[in-house]
Amino acid sequence: MAQKRKSPKKKPGAKRPQRKKPAKEKIQPVEEILFRVEGKMSTFGGPTDTGMSASEGLALFTPADLQDPKYSYLFLPTPPPGTTGLGRRLNPEKYYFACRWNYNDTPREFLKRALARVENPANGRAADARPVDWGPNISTGRVADLSPGLAKALGLQTDDFVRITISALRAIPVKTVKPVKPAKRAAPPIQPAAPTKPVIKHLSAARTVPLARSERRSTRLRQRWFHRHRTRWERNRLTCAAAGSRFRGVDPVVAPGTSDPAHEHLRPRFRAGLLPTGRDQLSGQAVRPGAPTSLDRFLGRS
Repeated sequence: MAQKRKSPKKKPGAKRPQRKKPAKEKIQPVEEILFRVEGKMSTFGGPTDTGMSASEGLALFTPADLQDPKYSYLFLPTPPPGTTGLGRRLNPEKYYFACRWNYNDTPREFLKRALARVENPANGRAADARPVDWGPNISTGRVADLSPGLAKALGLQTDDFVRITISALRAIPVKTVKPVKPAKRAAPPIQPAAPTKPVIKHLSAARTVPLARSERRSTRLRQRWFHRHRTRWERNRLTCAAAGSRFRGVDPVVAPGTSDPAHEHLRPRFRAGLLPTGRDQLSGQAVRPGAPTSLDRFLGRS
């Protein structure tokens, strides 16, 4: 018996090494510097700061800001005894600072919602802090006053050098408040209409629905056909019958030689076979009063 040949198995092809795609470099936005200062520093604020008076306030905050959770963390829960200002009520452990601001370049509202980068150039430490006041005085020769807690975290002592930077990327945008739409007035309740007597339409009532265009056209055609195929004499009769309610159903034609006082006034105007001018309707000749017309002779009235 012939042996079946086994089909050779195909060897799996070697996988081609895939080239690694170069990682796309993220384009970082250019940092726009709005404020930068570098120089000597000092500390301020808190219950132990005797350099501030008991009623001294802050340039960027008011007592109303104590109710805002965004800013209330900067202050102590209760004012220190014998003080009324916000300067001595600052929490010395929080990160805040003061600089001499130019409000034309950095407005108060902008500083109130901005965060600054405070650095110690000597050891490279840095932290974020919030501006709260204007100072120190130019006569001191210093450029900034830091909170005691911030100075301790950065390893700074009085008159050490500090660098403070505020950029546009670090500013906290203010959410626009949508105007509140006035509440819609409630619609007055709909009162049910008073019951009225039912209107019963009889079949004999006049038709109020206007005729369709095709119906109006067919009516006009029937009227034209009727007037076209009627004789002038019949049209005169119809005209006479439609002259008034007292003439309807009465033949206005008066035979010659008869005297009907009720219709005598109709003889000269509505006599059959005569035109309004007094001439014969068929021949067009003048007819004497009382003389028979062509129509009278045709009907055997002469």
